Amino acid sequence: MSLVVFLAVLTAALGHATWNALLKSHGKPWDNVTSLSYACAIVSGAVLFFFPAPSPASWPYILASGGTQFFYMYLVSKVYKKGDYAVGYPLMRGLSPPFVALFGFVVLHEAIPLSELVGLALISLGVLTIAFSAIHNLTSFKKQALLAIFCGLMIAFYAIVDGQGARLSNSSIAYTMWIFVLQGIGIAIFRLFKKQPLYVPLGHWKPWVGAVAASAAYAVALWAMTLAPIATVAALRESSIFFSALVGFLILREKPNLFRIMGAALIAAGVITFRLSF
Repeated sequence: MSLVVFLAVLTAALGHATWNALLKSHGKPWDNVTSLSYACAIVSGAVLFFFPAPSPASWPYILASGGTQFFYMYLVSKVYKKGDYAVGYPLMRGLSPPFVALFGFVVLHEAIPLSELVGLALISLGVLTIAFSAIHNLTSFKKQALLAIFCGLMIAFYAIVDGQGARLSNSSIAYTMWIFVLQGIGIAIFRLFKKQPLYVPLGHWKPWVGAVAASAAYAVALWAMTLAPIATVAALRESSIFFSALVGFLILREKPNLFRIMGAALIAAGVITFRLSF
């Protein structure tokens, strides 16, 4: 992985942590997901005018990803509803890199250099350490953990789909924006089907900041996947948990403890390992 791609993915990780924190920071999680998805669809729809359409070969991947990410966002709201952001976010993100590596090897036959494989393992271990460090209620954790496992599998699935789709698209940015447009439409249809109010307030700044962070972060990640193995990009992207820990401490006023510090150190070691060659 080149230095440019490495730094770009770290920047995307910061954006990813930002929009997830905004989902949990106020109001009902499902309404927050809806407002974020609507804002993402509007922002992405506007951006699409400036880029060429994705190639026809990538459209099956766009449709598959749009549907998968809609269900993923729904599960994210459930994970946050069942318990703390400090547990739910790192748990579902920490479970995904090993799944991505496995799917990437089996489906795409992507080999991962040893240093990046070690970095992947360290990042996942650090992320899961942070998740377990925040457990306060075992019953709540069990409910949250089951949903988080499903989220981890869905993250791995759409990462493989999008990584391959972006490579075929000839325009990874347009590919990404179409996913967000379809995701917003899917959530609107789902709310109508469930007889929930279609409208959610969009006047607050948080959905729009979250939309810009989410769309930009994922566009950068998919661009990186066109230049590097999908599993290594996906794993490095989970260093967002390091930024998430800072967001939780500085914005959400969540207290750090020894295990969270250890987890952050493991993630940092994993990130450094990505830049080594062995």
